[in-house]
Amino acid sequence: MFIPYKYRDIIPKDPLYTDTGDYIRPGSRSWFTYMCNLHRRISSATTSQERKYLLQSEQERERETRELLQKEQAIKAEAQYYGTSVHTLSRRRHASKMLTGKTRHFHERMNYLTTTPLKGKDVIRHAELNAEMESFELYYNSGVNFNERSKQATRKIRKEKEKKKEITSDDTKELEHRPKKCNTALVANNFFHTDEDRHKRNRPSEVSVDTTAVAGPSRIKF
Repeated sequence: MFIPYKYRDIIPKDPLYTDTGDYIRPGSRSWFTYMCNLHRRISSATTSQERKYLLQSEQERERETRELLQKEQAIKAEAQYYGTSVHTLSRRRHASKMLTGKTRHFHERMNYLTTTPLKGKDVIRHAELNAEMESFELYYNSGVNFNERSKQATRKIRKEKEKKKEITSDDTKELEHRPKKCNTALVANNFFHTDEDRHKRNRPSEVSVDTTAVAGPSRIKF
């Protein structure tokens, strides 16, 4: 590949990309167009210091563009991992983190309450443990931390109820659809009971039901 001598000192060391993120292959027509425009900008500079500044600025701009593209690709990969779109990734990540923390907290606390040794037939201690378990279950199903005080828990529950529901597009519902996932709306003991539809995406059946009466052989066996 022949490269003009005037381009040899200004060729960027980093890969080149277009504004849309497409890679510019060295030696292609787009690559020579880019080098021609770069050479014109540098040649129009009056001093060597200005030419050096233009070259460094161009390289920094290319580096920033490449880093931005890498971040966008990482976000798209993470959204694909969570099974959602880029726009709802933050909400999906928060829900996953909260569910994991709640499950771990529930396991650790209930494991402690159910394995605490009782001395003989200590009825009072047993009643205290039952009361503590019921209290913990109430706080757990409310979606708040068990260790929070009652005023903080009440304030947090009120804030969650007043939160405006986010609008989910049909494309995002298609991505978040889980045909084999259990329907959490049927679970009464669920701290998502106030907003099940946002976390469980339902869609109509793809099989059309034909209710038209058509004459045909009867399948009833006598």
